[in-house]
Amino acid sequence: MSRLAFTTNLKDDPELQRQYREYHDNAWPDVVDCFRELGVEDIHIWQRGLQLFMVAEVSEDFNHEAGLGAYLDMSPRCREWESIMDQFQDPPPDAPSGQKWVPLEHIYSFR
Repeated sequence: MSRLAFTTNLKDDPELQRQYREYHDNAWPDVVDCFRELGVEDIHIWQRGLQLFMVAEVSEDFNHEAGLGAYLDMSPRCREWESIMDQFQDPPPDAPSGQKWVPLEHIYSFR
């Protein structure tokens, strides 16, 4: 198993932030199933202010080249979920065009 880390921002609107949390409290099972089919074993999302931080634990056979975004091609429900999430998220200022979640570079671990 390996881990991937990403960050993005929430819009500066408390009601939208509440709705974002509500959606994730009730994540659609078919969307979760698509991530599992990709080899995503678990996803954790944390929030601090407007910043979101996500860690995805992925299996050894996860296709890193295709990335997490490959789930969009797996089901219309996944595209619908992502379209809904678009209303809540603002990409970081340095994000490449069209990309909301940007990868973070792992720099330290200890065991």
